[in-house]
Amino acid sequence: MTTALITGANSGIGYETTKALAALGWKVGMVCRNVDRGTAAAEAIRKETGNDQIHVFIADLSLESDVLKVSSEIKKWTEVLDVLVNNAGGYFTEKSLTAEGLEYTMALNHLGYFRLTLALLPNLAENGRIVSVASAAHRMGKIKIDELENPSTYKAFPRYGDSKLANIFFTQELAQRLKEAQLKITANCLHPGFVQTNFGVQTKPSFESRVFGFLNKHLAISQLDGAQTSIYLASDPDGSKYSGLYFDKKKPSKTKKNTEDEKTQKELWTWSLAKSPGVKGLGGIHPIFLD
Repeated sequence: MTTALITGANSGIGYETTKALAALGWKVGMVCRNVDRGTAAAEAIRKETGNDQIHVFIADLSLESDVLKVSSEIKKWTEVLDVLVNNAGGYFTEKSLTAEGLEYTMALNHLGYFRLTLALLPNLAENGRIVSVASAAHRMGKIKIDELENPSTYKAFPRYGDSKLANIFFTQELAQRLKEAQLKITANCLHPGFVQTNFGVQTKPSFESRVFGFLNKHLAISQLDGAQTSIYLASDPDGSKYSGLYFDKKKPSKTKKNTEDEKTQKELWTWSLAKSPGVKGLGGIHPIFLD
């Protein structure tokens, strides 16, 4: 039985991706932050798909401690993981720090992907797939290593763009290291489109959030439409033919200029490792991912 794990799975495109993979008869794990919402979403998917092989894991992926805990639980749930969909993320109008002292947007949107992927790499099957939800918002992003942990100034849209650009750099560097390690695992990222979700509603009202809400109401595509590229990369036979690419509408797409900057990719990887000592200390991870 094919096994998949989706983060941020109880709402939005994460929910639609989970439901689509469950409908294929797959064994599916849902990583959610809230136990009540996660449980309710899993039950709805079970009823709609007739698939009882749905399991809910609870974690705040902005925290390395939670990533370590949930990755241990996932490894007990399944020895082999075929597909990992990194989807959990957020847009936050005000700057805040996690309990571990890192700026929240980057900790959740980038380090959540990085840490969970490395923790689960030893369990990825041959011909496994890693799918990471990025965004066209990467075009407004910049990677400044000394500003990643705690930026001196905070503007929500640019910071969100920084984190989505980090998703692309991470995917490119990961794909290269998978190739060097001779592991038959693919890693790709994607733009889901401007999707009608509750993205950003957890933040305080602001001019930015009001603009976002207006656009969300009048221009956004459905959650199901937004999930299509994630579903494609996770399950379609063609999805395994590529690695290290950025997709839009199920097709490889161009990113902004300079996103293939190998120096910055490696610097981001080094910084991410330094902020993930617990994950780095886990056993079974190929050395090529730990330098």
